[in-house]
Amino acid sequence: MNAFHWIFAAGALAVASATPALAANCHTDLEHVRLSGNVVARTLSSPPVSYAILKLDEPICYHDRDFGDVSRSSTVALLPAATGLLRAPLSFAGQHVTLEGSLTHRITSNQPDQDLLLVEPQLSAPVVY
Repeated sequence: MNAFHWIFAAGALAVASATPALAANCHTDLEHVRLSGNVVARTLSSPPVSYAILKLDEPICYHDRDFGDVSRSSTVALLPAATGLLRAPLSFAGQHVTLEGSLTHRITSNQPDQDLLLVEPQLSAPVVY
């Protein structure tokens, strides 16, 4: 083998070795997560519906075998529970919060534009004013 083949083989081995490690650090579908960031109000244009997103303090990685991977996502749409403390996440717009909930991927076009959704989020830490 010449030097080019050795470099190519070493590079291919490094990429193959790194892929499982990257997937291992990613969140998966319906995993219970704890995320922090600022709540921001958004509006879908058709039909006009207001909803809340969480602009994350740090980007996250998400792995889903059916809907693909989302790497370095910096926003998550909040899908509230029908009852509970955070049934109206828009009331927290402009505030920094830490939330817990189940992370999933958007699957239909009538859901928020963000690829990732935090289902039934609950406050994990007190709101700081």
